[in-house]
Amino acid sequence: RPERLSPMDRLVIRFWHASALCQSGRSDEALTPFHRMEQEARAIVPADSALLTAIRLGKADAMLESGQAARALAIYRAVWQSFPEHSDPWWHAFVGSLRCHARLQADPAEILQSIRQQRYLAPDLGGGRWERELTRLEQDLQVRIATRPTP
Repeated sequence: RPERLSPMDRLVIRFWHASALCQSGRSDEALTPFHRMEQEARAIVPADSALLTAIRLGKADAMLESGQAARALAIYRAVWQSFPEHSDPWWHAFVGSLRCHARLQADPAEILQSIRQQRYLAPDLGGGRWERELTRLEQDLQVRIATRPTP
């Protein structure tokens, strides 16, 4: 019974639905729900709430996967700059921003340098998901460097 759920509970359920759309390769369909959730969340939760942050990062993930890397980068940067270094939202935004730079054809060597710098500062690279994503990105960038044409 939806009427028994609080507005916050409904937001959480909608967040998981939009996240599932992204994870199933339907990021375009998740953009509108993420945008609406962000607007609604701003009215009922503090600006620094975990839910609003998760919604913003989910929206950025959906944008990135939908070919809107430049717009996603702005969201990742804002989150990255507003959280303590090496916190989970910080890692999510850091990885997302590097993926955006890679999609926007930034110099792969510069992106690799950012990964190496973080590996020096935090050898586990955030652990779990973030370490796997950074390792995968690092491998992709090394291939890009190795196969790019020489002038």
